[in-house]
Amino acid sequence: MKEIEIDNYFSGLDWLVFVFVCLLVLICVIFFDFWKEKKKKLKDQEPRKKFVDYFLMGRNLSLPVFVATLAATFYGGVIGVSQIIYQNGVYGFLTQGVFWYLAYLIFAFFLVEKIRSFQSITLPELVGKLYGPKSALLAAFFSLLDLIPVAYVISIGLILQTFLGGELLFWTLVAVIFVVLYSLFGGFQAIVISDAIQCFLMFTAVLLVFIFSWKSFGDLSFLRTNLPEHYFQATSKQGWPETLIWLFFALGVLVDPNFYQRCFAAKDTRTAKLGILLSTLFWIFFDLALLGGVLYAKAAFPELEPKSAYLIYFSQIIPNGLRGFVLGGIVATVLSTIDSCLFVASANLTYDLLKIKDPRKQVFAHKISIILVALFSVFLSFFFHGNIKSCWKLFGSYISSCLLFPLLCGYLFPKKVSDSEFVFVSLTGVFVLSVCTFLSDVYPVLKTYSFYLTLSVTISGTFICLLKKLITQKVSLKSL
Repeated sequence: MKEIEIDNYFSGLDWLVFVFVCLLVLICVIFFDFWKEKKKKLKDQEPRKKFVDYFLMGRNLSLPVFVATLAATFYGGVIGVSQIIYQNGVYGFLTQGVFWYLAYLIFAFFLVEKIRSFQSITLPELVGKLYGPKSALLAAFFSLLDLIPVAYVISIGLILQTFLGGELLFWTLVAVIFVVLYSLFGGFQAIVISDAIQCFLMFTAVLLVFIFSWKSFGDLSFLRTNLPEHYFQATSKQGWPETLIWLFFALGVLVDPNFYQRCFAAKDTRTAKLGILLSTLFWIFFDLALLGGVLYAKAAFPELEPKSAYLIYFSQIIPNGLRGFVLGGIVATVLSTIDSCLFVASANLTYDLLKIKDPRKQVFAHKISIILVALFSVFLSFFFHGNIKSCWKLFGSYISSCLLFPLLCGYLFPKKVSDSEFVFVSLTGVFVLSVCTFLSDVYPVLKTYSFYLTLSVTISGTFICLLKKLITQKVSLKSL
């Protein structure tokens, strides 16, 4: 197939619209920050309340804004998801969509009330209240590992390189500097404002690609005619063991620091619960539009490079002028996740790990941390050579297999597992997973089953701790 030249499709108008969309986000954040400071001068506040205002908007996040920021934040992996769909069909919708909806519903109906009752600021602080200081410290490391936005930094670099050429490092740095620039303004409010704009852009962009795909190639019968049969099978050619790993990665939402931070910031429990349910409806809409667009791309151009297929495809079917808007929407999808990850990761670093409590240093240290975490993300991104799926699997494996079950145990059986036991079980999982990952090149079967092995170790370890507590309590009762 003849190689497609992006420059032949993007006009000056397209680039003008794209630049306008990017500047709109930056200008709105700066304007609202200026307006806020003019309207409300900073007053002397108790240190914790001051940081709550900065990091959680004073726990006053309303329903529309909650939905906008949550919906935008949790779809930064659009390039990785489109790559999986392009290679495997509806398998991508199952693993990157349906499994996650299940996790969101579990969070909404079973966890929201519990976590809000602790009145914590961060996930590690909540873990500390459940187990103790050593567990809080370990959870802070896990959270930081989970929040470093390596996959999304890779994504934004690949997007810009696809359309602008040049070196991946250069465009990755340009994009990350842009995110850092507006993230330094106004605390969590800046993130929320940018997310609200980016939410509109990202949903409109994928819808436009699907509409013009239908218009260009006809209804869904075109897909049936031009795609292999396994593209319409739930597991494609992957098999259930490989497929179900993604279910456990999705359940990582139950220990996702960004999810907790949004729920901590909601003005009440009803807002958080209803907001998650409404966001799930938006995600279903987004996933279906993306699924349709990528399947049309595969059916029309089956030989494209998977990681850039969706980008190249839309550049050919979207009309002049709208291409720049769609590109802006896809970029916004990734940026909205990067900014949230940087913001919450920096709080983990300054508030939970370094334990900076002085209000005069707290906000400044958080902003410096945003810059450091951003640079570290760029550095780590080059170890994965553009492989977003591998990045997700590595980082997702650690938080899902090592932290998920021990933390859920704290909700179900409070005070039944000690601080030291939580740390021991989680670190055992880290050790097992690290060894399996190291040996996976020698024993390829470990690439699939190391996750299950690690999960079984943490589940078994937690149950042993619970059983030990139960036996101890029975012995104490008998002695009485």
